[in-house]
Amino acid sequence: MSTSKPSVYVSLGGRAAVERAVTIFYDRVSEDKRINKFFKTADMRRLRLKLAEFIVYAFGGPTEYAGRNLVAVHKPVIKKGATVYHFDIVAAHFIGTLADMGVCKETQDDVYTVLVTVRPIFPDPWWLKLWRLLNKSGRERHSRDLKDIAMPKPPNAVDGKNEHPLAPAAKEASGSQRQPTRISASSASGCPF
Repeated sequence: MSTSKPSVYVSLGGRAAVERAVTIFYDRVSEDKRINKFFKTADMRRLRLKLAEFIVYAFGGPTEYAGRNLVAVHKPVIKKGATVYHFDIVAAHFIGTLADMGVCKETQDDVYTVLVTVRPIFPDPWWLKLWRLLNKSGRERHSRDLKDIAMPKPPNAVDGKNEHPLAPAAKEASGSQRQPTRISASSASGCPF
């Protein structure tokens, strides 16, 4: 009897569940005025197919990903002004999609662990850069450190020993080690989906 944990792909419910999640996710994104501008000119049919293909691969499914690397894929939206602020909104929509589909918290946390490896590709928004600059200039009234307001890593966070295969590309693209904003709270113990 094997006690190994199933892949996130299996926990999500396989390819049909991934395709359903991608459809619901892009419906949510297209309705959000904070981020839908980045998708207005996109071929949504192609985007849905590529994202589903990538998710199957990234979450341990049976296929290989043959698309472009994540830095190249996200370069056009970054040129349009996408920042970590926008990434966090998109990631929250994906986690929200999974919650709406009834995916358990443990699997949501596993998905978040994979999603967060892409976050460093995106630059900080101008207001965060300004906040950091003000902090470095010695203004005491603005002296709260970012780590005081940054949310903790998820319970299953990627560490140096068990790093997701996409993490090196994301780190290379950013050159920084920003702490992610927590999207999904709590960790549940083994709930079957």
